[in-house]
Amino acid sequence: ILFITQEGPGRVAIAEPIATPEQPQAIMPLDQVRIGMKGYGLTVFQGTKIEPFPVEVISVIHDQYQLSGPKRAVIWVRCDEPRLIKSGPVAGMSGSPIYLWPEGPDAEPGEGGLLVGAFAFGFSWTRDCFAGVQPIELMRQVGQNALKDRDAAAPLQGRRLGRQDVLEAMDQLKLPPHTAWRSRLLGQLGPELERPKPLRKEVAGPGLAGENLLSARRMLVPLTMPSRRVARAFGPMLEELGLMAVAGSLGRGPVEYDPQTIVMEPGSMLSIPLGFGDLEFGAAGTVTEVLPDGRVLAFGHSMFGDGPAALPMASGYVHFIVSNQISSFKLSGSAVMRGAIVRDELSAIVGVPDRKIHTAPIEVKLTLPGEEQRVFEYQVVDHRIFTPVVAAVFVMQSVESSQNLPPENTARMRGHMRFSGNRELTLDTLMPGASGQIMSFEIMPLIASMIDNTFERSRLESMSVTIDVDNRMRSATVVAARLDRDEAAPGETIGILVDLLPYKAAKRTERIELELPRTLESGSYQLIVGDSHIYASQLFGNRPHLLQVGDLDELAGITQRVLDIPDNALHAMMFLLRPGIAIGRDELPKLPSSRQALITGRKTTSVRSYREWIHKQSTLDLVPHGEAKFMLTVRELP
Repeated sequence: ILFITQEGPGRVAIAEPIATPEQPQAIMPLDQVRIGMKGYGLTVFQGTKIEPFPVEVISVIHDQYQLSGPKRAVIWVRCDEPRLIKSGPVAGMSGSPIYLWPEGPDAEPGEGGLLVGAFAFGFSWTRDCFAGVQPIELMRQVGQNALKDRDAAAPLQGRRLGRQDVLEAMDQLKLPPHTAWRSRLLGQLGPELERPKPLRKEVAGPGLAGENLLSARRMLVPLTMPSRRVARAFGPMLEELGLMAVAGSLGRGPVEYDPQTIVMEPGSMLSIPLGFGDLEFGAAGTVTEVLPDGRVLAFGHSMFGDGPAALPMASGYVHFIVSNQISSFKLSGSAVMRGAIVRDELSAIVGVPDRKIHTAPIEVKLTLPGEEQRVFEYQVVDHRIFTPVVAAVFVMQSVESSQNLPPENTARMRGHMRFSGNRELTLDTLMPGASGQIMSFEIMPLIASMIDNTFERSRLESMSVTIDVDNRMRSATVVAARLDRDEAAPGETIGILVDLLPYKAAKRTERIELELPRTLESGSYQLIVGDSHIYASQLFGNRPHLLQVGDLDELAGITQRVLDIPDNALHAMMFLLRPGIAIGRDELPKLPSSRQALITGRKTTSVRSYREWIHKQSTLDLVPHGEAKFMLTVRELP
């Protein structure tokens, strides 16, 4: 747990309380705003220096669909600052306070004026910089709402990263079906709440909503990711929520400045570090107002709009503004932890300086061929969306921190995850041709399925991952399989010969011996020989009752059962003629037909039939892929 009153882990330090004004800033109510009024805004263009930029009111639009809604309004201003004319509205300027002079310009920009609201909305592909201003009255209402839950426990963050989101991301990245197969299988576990899709994609990132690029939209929240590969892998899952994936290190600023001297005040950067330590990952915006009791109003729009929130709040540093024809953005980083974001509504986010933030420690140990083990240490916030994503990002970036993995490699990844309620998951997997991206998708669904469940509140408490990579490709393809005979009697042992073609090696044959029960009925039986992916698919495809979980303990149990299936194994499966019976998740094998008929005759949905089988696992020194099917005739000997 990271307490904001103590020295914290990682690179994000803990500062003294926020400096606050004696009186609230004088404001200009919305009904006093007139076209032609002039004033200025405050923001950081580079470093930590707050600079003014001139503005002029060009319109006030009431009940503007999508941006303001009924009984609300947006003040539209033109920004004549040369840098903003070049860049257009900049992601990361959200929250920049806008001041107007009521009687015309009587001072230089940056002096005097009444606070009217926050830079919050904009257009892309424009030759001018038009900015929509969120009225300060609405933002202060959100600040009042934050007082109501100041002493409440950290809430469950509202938005979710559903299992289907993870599967869609894997499909978009075109990961081969046999990679991260556990993730695909776990996507079928238990009920999942429907995730509503955004009705409007203009909050989506540049390039994802081309048909809406000429529409007014709320400013995107830049979410700085450590590399282009990471942004490509995880950005699409977050962009529909209005988070703009930016590839660039979030790290600390240059040595020329002292982060402890940065004061959170109107116009300064506000950073939301979602993960930190040996690597940082977070979102950014601008402070609109600091109230006398230390509450910080920012953004002028929501991050997610879910009401109560519990995310870190830090001061920030702007490296520079990246001008882009579609959407310019600030490349920034965190400086010093200042408190917590406790409220997230459509008009603003609100931070306070006296709130605890829960984080989970993550340790990644990496050993590459011919190198000493390297250890990376991180902290990740407690959040339905960000916990699994940030944890996966940390794994991926740790693996790719110094070099690409050898083109021909096999990685062994062992992981241990501890969740609230003393629930634990352990992972031990072999991945030929591994990459940081593939490893991250082994981790993310496990965390997402545990904290994004329909049963109870669950939190990641800690995670450790050990990755050992060698420069051999330990994989093989199943090219053929055959029985040592086509007929057998009950009680006999049959041999299954499987031809494997290892990567860049000579073909070899493995023998699996399968003992037939003495009570086996005469008939024709289907046999399948396949890899662990095939085995798991057959296991849960023919035993769907195992996927129906009723509580979090059952979810953890069946998840661990999936994780316990080894990668380096061949599986022989022979399906029996008579089905088995399951009541709930409990199987009743080998029941007499009369007893089966009695149970299945009950009018209840808890009774299901499933395909019984004989299973034999053969462990190998490599990871096989593929399957073969054939038939076996069983008859009594004369």
